[in-house]
Amino acid sequence: MIVRWGLRAVDALVVGGGPVGMLATHRLIAHGLSVLAIDQRPDATQPRYSVVLHPASVARLAAAGFDPTPLGHTIERIAIHRGADRTAGCALAEAGLGNAVTLPQHRLQEAMDATLPIERGITMASIRVAPPASTATVTDDSGEERTVRARFVVGADGIHSRVRDAIGATFVDHGAADRFVLAELTGDVGFEGELRYGLDDHGVSAAWPLPDRRARINIAVGADDEAPTDDDAMRAFLRERAPWCAIDVEHVDWATAATLENRLTDRFAKHGVAVAGDAAHSANPIPAMSLNLGLAEADAIADGIVAHDLAAAMRPFDAVAADLFGRDRSGSEPDPVQRRLRASLPAFGDDAARLLSALR
Repeated sequence: MIVRWGLRAVDALVVGGGPVGMLATHRLIAHGLSVLAIDQRPDATQPRYSVVLHPASVARLAAAGFDPTPLGHTIERIAIHRGADRTAGCALAEAGLGNAVTLPQHRLQEAMDATLPIERGITMASIRVAPPASTATVTDDSGEERTVRARFVVGADGIHSRVRDAIGATFVDHGAADRFVLAELTGDVGFEGELRYGLDDHGVSAAWPLPDRRARINIAVGADDEAPTDDDAMRAFLRERAPWCAIDVEHVDWATAATLENRLTDRFAKHGVAVAGDAAHSANPIPAMSLNLGLAEADAIADGIVAHDLAAAMRPFDAVAADLFGRDRSGSEPDPVQRRLRASLPAFGDDAARLLSALR
């Protein structure tokens, strides 16, 4: 059951009301635990940018009753280009995977929120982690403070996670930061059903179709490059920097240039407290890797809480750098193009290995 504001002692406190926090909440309630789930944002309408849900995430969400397929655009294949030339590609089914789905993140959040209310407009001000129960101070939008005691805490509270800080974890840099021009565009998209990649000296770029004649682009650029400022400038930018990106741009919905750090927590769990999603890692935005890993982590956290062995449930994610940052399991660096491409695929772990093998 969901526990409302007034109750102060719960089995689990979930901090963060995005897809990762909501999936963890759903799974814990399904196991019969009392849950207080909070989010500092007033509603589920943010963020409005689009994401790629990996085939494994689509299946995971569907199994929980939140099938994203009707909400988004189905991706059946991937293609890799150098310049305007296609160099490799495959159907996801050739790697034994289902379809991916692209959609604005807020559509998924609103659908989940409709059946799984989160206590919004509530901020966790502080937390003391100690067995057998952690104690958190939370405040509502009027500034009123309350104390919550929880046997378990799930931190899905983003890149500036207070839960991560509370368990003494360090957000460790893994390699150089990457800079991208990020934009969502309206126009005719010449690669429906396809997640398209471009490789060049700046790294790995990608574009994917969205519902309603829209598309998202993530173009790797230099450290000083900025985003095009208008429709004509965007068309010229794509002709020069992404000739593989077959979008007849009518309108730039939004565009920005961002430098994104590659970071990973050095600890996922301690004393009944665990972190997931952006609270645990910051990674390549192309396949929404941090979100998709976070959904897998939410499942693992719920299973670990029910099994009374949270640390063991999270232990496999200690090797997550192999998928986030393209290192092999020994920690050595493979070919840089392969490293970046692996970290950009709509899959991780064994799924990513099968997808790489299917490319031709």
